[in-house]
Amino acid sequence: MKRILIICTNIIEHKGRILLVKEAGGYKVGTYSLPGGKLNPHESIVQAAIREAKEETGLNIKPEKFVGIYQLPTSKKGDNLTVFVFKSRIMSGKLRTCEEHPEVRFFSYNEIKELARKKLLRTPSIMIALKDVKKGKFLELSALRRLYAE
Repeated sequence: MKRILIICTNIIEHKGRILLVKEAGGYKVGTYSLPGGKLNPHESIVQAAIREAKEETGLNIKPEKFVGIYQLPTSKKGDNLTVFVFKSRIMSGKLRTCEEHPEVRFFSYNEIKELARKKLLRTPSIMIALKDVKKGKFLELSALRRLYAE
């Protein structure tokens, strides 16, 4: 195992469509993912989800529900990935692209299923999390408790 990574992502839905970002670099170039990224030191999981959404999309979001934790103990790169997924609502901001994500747009559920069929989703957790949302599988954010050093 190379690294242990905690990833915080958002399912951001608007008018029945889900926001995805297209990867511009790395070994997953050309694939789509939910807006999100790595947890930084001294940052809560919720703070990371909010920060990453802003950095990648220009949107200020509010996580409202906790969808789940999806683990990939051995990724293709040999990393151990743990992905926290939130159902988040747009609060403000203007949708924009960035260098790392040259395409940022909303897709229908069927379009995302087609991306998955073509193996154009960055990780299998995306489709699994979207299916969980469709089934109404959520936890309240209070299920996540932030502890502080004494």
